[in-house]
Amino acid sequence: IKFYIENETDIVVTPHLYNVIDELSNIKGVPNMTISSSDGDANFFILILKKETYKEYIKEYVKKRNVKKNSVVDELEDIFYENILCTFIIGVNNNEILDAYVVIPEYKSIEQLKICYIEEISQALGLPYDVNIPYTNFNDSVNLDYFTECDRELLEILYNHRVKAGMTKDELLPLVT
Repeated sequence: IKFYIENETDIVVTPHLYNVIDELSNIKGVPNMTISSSDGDANFFILILKKETYKEYIKEYVKKRNVKKNSVVDELEDIFYENILCTFIIGVNNNEILDAYVVIPEYKSIEQLKICYIEEISQALGLPYDVNIPYTNFNDSVNLDYFTECDRELLEILYNHRVKAGMTKDELLPLVT
């Protein structure tokens, strides 16, 4: 996974974001992660945007990246226009994640940014839906600025080489217990 970080704000986010990526890369089974200095060879894009300019910025960025999916732009615009939230969009083909865009609006605190980094990057790695499990960043009612043991276990299961898309619960349980 090659990350490219685009930050149009005045907030220095790099050290905190690097720590999150480093934590993720230390989870068993998660693919190797690097930071790219160029967006041309990246497949995971993190955009940190000013609230005032997000709409035009998203349109231009997605156009620059030659993203063919107009729904990506529309969906990001709709989500941001209504709520100004951090979010993600993933491009998938045959259950394989091709690329990911994590979009984070400018926040006043590093803690809020880190909460967004952890939740959105983790979900973009393949567990895209919010859950009702307590003590995990995959639960929208939980706002943690660190990875929980449950987060680590969920990602380890997802990236276990024996786990395949479409497995039933009965097929999966022996592999993860």
